[in-house]
Amino acid sequence: MVEFHLSIEPQADLELRVQDEPERALSIGMPYIDGGRRYEGEYRVRPEPFEQTLPTADRRMERNVVVEPIPSNYGLITYNGSVITVS
Repeated sequence: MVEFHLSIEPQADLELRVQDEPERALSIGMPYIDGGRRYEGEYRVRPEPFEQTLPTADRRMERNVVVEPIPSNYGLITYNGSVITVS
């Protein structure tokens, strides 16, 4: 059995040609995901009253992100300068 090694360089034009015996099969054992470096951040997110951004662009994530549910006793407290409101 002949073993071939294939590497893919990011941001390069790629043309792949097999110029050997046609009965050779080319397969990828695992899906190739162009995700760049590994994501190092949190995978669990608590809902907040402000926007949150997980820095996942161009990163390879190893598991799903879990957004925690809003607690059943959650109350939003607002203050308009004279009145405190709990909703």
